[in-house]
Amino acid sequence: MARRLGGEFEISVADFKASIVGLPKAGAPRKHSYLVDTGRSALWLAADAVHRRFGRAEAWLPRYCCESVVEPFRALGYRVRWYAAGGDLASPAGLPAKLSGTAFLYIHYFGRRNAALEKYVAERRRAGDEFAAIEDCAQAALTSGVGAVGDYVVTSWRKLLPVPDGAVLACDVPVDAALAEADEGFVSRRALGKFLRGAGGDDADFLHLFEESEKRLRPDRPRAISWLSRRLLERVDAKDVGARRRRNWAALARTLKRALPEGCSPLFSSLADGEVPLGFPIRVPPRRRDALRAFLAKRRMYCPVHWALPEDAHANDGVFAGDLELSRSELTLSVDQRASAADMAALAAAVKTFFGGAH
Repeated sequence: MARRLGGEFEISVADFKASIVGLPKAGAPRKHSYLVDTGRSALWLAADAVHRRFGRAEAWLPRYCCESVVEPFRALGYRVRWYAAGGDLASPAGLPAKLSGTAFLYIHYFGRRNAALEKYVAERRRAGDEFAAIEDCAQAALTSGVGAVGDYVVTSWRKLLPVPDGAVLACDVPVDAALAEADEGFVSRRALGKFLRGAGGDDADFLHLFEESEKRLRPDRPRAISWLSRRLLERVDAKDVGARRRRNWAALARTLKRALPEGCSPLFSSLADGEVPLGFPIRVPPRRRDALRAFLAKRRMYCPVHWALPEDAHANDGVFAGDLELSRSELTLSVDQRASAADMAALAAAVKTFFGGAH
């Protein structure tokens, strides 16, 4: 049976026996850091702090985002307003002329620094707007230089490292962090699923555990990180993880040049120094994207979509047309630290086979 590429991270006995190297650094140093279970919890703490600060609940969010980003704001009664990230995620549109009294959230997509919105935040501050910038680094947890601009910085480890849960809220002003204990039902299901996957179990042995665990998440009850995940995080060599991901990304970028047909393209063509990729996002014609994903999954190559936006995302005179089109065409090829150069070659070959009609 072919080895798996991508998908949930496994946990093994070796992960627990590794030497302690300390918790990974989550962006620029801040005075206060809160270890929580998920990015939802970190966002809830940030949104709650902004509400207390301004006495109102209004937030600007990018239309191109996961629903889990929106949930904490909804739970806290925020009026959510949208701006467009742009079809290349680097050409924002519909940005407000003033931000005073609001929360403004921006995302470092796929591990790349969002320079355009870092610049915008700086401009609004120079203009005298008093607002709270929430910097979402969930996809860029290992990228150097992020986390230096936002008033509140959110980092999540679940997408990048082999842990059941784990996220961070960092800020310079303390927040009211009355955290509930970790959800044992959530953590134990995810941990067991990861152990079974690592032991070579069939998909039927563990996929339902991941599905059950996600259903337990609630946006309105922030929780502390589990003991299990903290123990694992202390043993992760984040520098090595970042180097492996960058190396795999570069290898795939080279080989995909000969595999992608006209009409398909990488979402971005280079990594800046210090950027650690979440994956290798490509654009595929919408009519073929899901077919390619299924084709790769049959070969145990698991590639997620980031993200399926609701149809109303195209409202507001087409400002969000690029975001919606990207959500219909984006597929993230895996370049995570478990993969090798041979895996990247096999992935590129599978993509080429799909478009060459050999399947």
